[in-house]
Order: sequence, then structure tokens, then C-alpha cells
Amino acid sequence: MLLRHRLMYSASTLLVSCVLAGAAGHAAEPAAAPPPINSFFENPTFAGATLSPSARHLAARVARAGKGDALAVIDLANNTIKVVAGFTDSDVGPFNWVNDERLVFSAVNKDVAQGERRLGPGLFAVNRDGSAFRQLVDRVRGGRLLPMNTE
Repeated sequence: MLLRHRLMYSASTLLVSCVLAGAAGHAAEPAAAPPPINSFFENPTFAGATLSPSARHLAARVARAGKGDALAVIDLANNTIKVVAGFTDSDVGPFNWVNDERLVFSAVNKDVAQGERRLGPGLFAVNRDGSAFRQLVDRVRGGRLLPMNTE
């Protein structure tokens, strides 16, 4: 019985020593600086990734400095990325694969407050290699049709 109490005492002493050593080790480490506040308001560099039907390609919105989000396609076999569509006056919005070759997407204005939409979204299509860009539905402002800007 005495041996059993000694073993339990030794085990509990060892456990307390380990916990205290771990706590002391964490207390000695300096706390990491919090991220700057503006990082919470930045647009993601890469968002909305979606696999093609064959899973050979990945489409995603990519941020471009001063130009808004564009649509890019990544060839997963070759590990190459190509921007296939974008606008100078708005961002690429929601997109979907039609088949393994073709994507459809809309345009959005992320810099405009909700309720202050300046342009309608329109609807566009493009091949995964950037060819055959087509405007399927016009973008409108106040009932007027606007020309498309693809730069």
C-alpha cells in the first residue's frame, strides 16, 4: 500500500512539474504582434476557386492592383496560371464552369456601397484559355445600355 502511494505521489509530482515547465516555456515567449487593422479590410488575393468538370483546371478571382478582380484559370497539370477576363471599371463577380472549356461570369462593383449600384452586372462568357470572350447580357445604368470595357 505504501509503495502504491509513493508511485501515485511520484506520478502527480512529475505531472505538475511538466505542466509548470510548459507554462514557464510559454510565458518566456514574446507575444506575436497583432496584424495591422487595414489587413482586415483588404481584398483577398485569390478567392472563389472552383474546379472544372474534369478537375484538370481551377478557376478563381484574382486581385489586380488598381484594376479590380479578374478571372484566372490554373492548369493543374502544368501548374500555370492565366488571367482570362477582367474589367477596368469593375470586378469579376460570380462565375461558373459551363463545361471543361467555357466559363460564364458577371461583373460587380465592389467599391460601390450597397444600394448605390452604378452598373448592372451583365453576363459574360470566355474560354479557359482567354479566347472567345463574349458579352451575353448588356450592362445598364439608369436604363441606358453601356459599351463593354474589357481592358
